[in-house]
Amino acid sequence: MISSGIREAKYVSLDKMKYYIKKVKLMTLVCGIEEPLVLPVGLGEPLCHPQIMDILKYMEMFFKRISFTTNANLLNTHMAKELAKIKLESITLSLSYFNEQNYLLQCGLDFNRTVKNIIYYLKMRREEKSSGLAVIHIFDNNLNTEQDRHKFKETFEKYLRPNDVLNIRQYYELVDNDNLKTKLKKRNAFRPCYQLWQQLTVDVDGNLFPCCIAVWQKRSAYLELGNLEKTSLSDIFGKLSKIRAMQFDNEFGVCENCEILHHNEEFWLPSLLYDKKKCISGNIEYKMGTIGKVIFSRLESLMKRLNKRVMN
Repeated sequence: MISSGIREAKYVSLDKMKYYIKKVKLMTLVCGIEEPLVLPVGLGEPLCHPQIMDILKYMEMFFKRISFTTNANLLNTHMAKELAKIKLESITLSLSYFNEQNYLLQCGLDFNRTVKNIIYYLKMRREEKSSGLAVIHIFDNNLNTEQDRHKFKETFEKYLRPNDVLNIRQYYELVDNDNLKTKLKKRNAFRPCYQLWQQLTVDVDGNLFPCCIAVWQKRSAYLELGNLEKTSLSDIFGKLSKIRAMQFDNEFGVCENCEILHHNEEFWLPSLLYDKKKCISGNIEYKMGTIGKVIFSRLESLMKRLNKRVMN
């Protein structure tokens, strides 16, 4: 994206990052979110930042729940020791491909160094008795063969702690998918994207988006919520409510090209069972008040479990 001119390579300064952290903390307090999960990643590799450990330590002062995602290529011995001391709820080590040639082609990085770094970090976590769990993932697409998946598990299993996870992760991408658009137009089967209620992403310039995928888009007025330094909280929440309302009315804008919308993890039930007005302005709510919430949330959970069984 940098070489194509879509994005500019830059670092956020530590002072500005501290401001962003405090502003996001304020937003969570205004929304009544007691224990938000913060994740310092979204567009780029966080270990590239020369002050990433200072950023994480500052985050610890404001948030109890911090997760971290890295491709681990820069996770050298010094960085591994420092990162193991941070109180993380979870860390995702994104290996993506367990084939040296495909890894080089897709990621442009040294496969053997990355694997070595992950193994060393997993050992360091044991020594430091680090909190949280570790998730190591590769994608489920055809660039990872059955043999690759077997080697992936065989390589890392012996270094894992009881709660750690080796994950064959679903591969999502932004696609110009005519079949998906046709389905959107033909029937009202697609619900608003669940990430409109679960995520808020801040880029290096303080611009706000409703999800991390939105940051990867070319500038889109549909997905821009404002700026942490320039936009009032009421205007930010107003724009978010507007996007939610549009998606309830099947106006998905650039989100039509996002596969996450097709594999939505919420809104499994028919639209008429949701309280549209309350959903737009606040949390996901069902009709019939408390009784509906109990009945429909259980039904939704059942449908999710059934769907996972079908996928497995």
